Amino acid sequence: RPIPGRFPDMNAGLTIHNDSDPVQEQVDVVVGQLYEGKLGIGFQHQSDTAVVIDIVVDDAHRLWKLGDEVKAINGNAIRKDGDFMRLYGSAKESLPVTFTVMRSKEVGRLLAEWHCNHPELALDSELVLLSGENAGVGGRRLTGDMRLFDWKNGHLVKTIPLEFTQGYIESDWPRGFLSGGSQTFFTACSSEAGCN
Repeated sequence: RPIPGRFPDMNAGLTIHNDSDPVQEQVDVVVGQLYEGKLGIGFQHQSDTAVVIDIVVDDAHRLWKLGDEVKAINGNAIRKDGDFMRLYGSAKESLPVTFTVMRSKEVGRLLAEWHCNHPELALDSELVLLSGENAGVGGRRLTGDMRLFDWKNGHLVKTIPLEFTQGYIESDWPRGFLSGGSQTFFTACSSEAGCN
């Protein structure tokens, strides 16, 4: 899940959750300030929970994670439709507000910049391939290099220069890892100039 960076077309991080693991952890999210009277996040309301589906204020990333499920507000359980709005409406009059949240356990976090046209290029159980820091500058092309990170500890494993005929990768070209254990990255493009 990308974390917005300091420039509109750059991302500054990636969090990786094990969504196949049904075990979640309970977290208290304590909100001490609002952003123009709002939480700075978007919810999808369900009968007994409200799920975070969007984080629209950068500072809200400190507290909230996409997929957070709000189960209670100031200790009062959300049990039916309308409970969230009723409970939050009265609680926000007296900050701070404590949200009891069920959250997927985070298994990795990586802080590195990459261009929004070239999000994670490939991901496996240990490594993530990202564009170089200057990818996409001035357009949709991935230029320069790619970087291979160990996403569990955030370490850069290696920088891989783009040393093939085209010298760049367009954002809409197919790409990924070849099947098997070789961890070979591929992309496909036309051999004729100007043709994708």
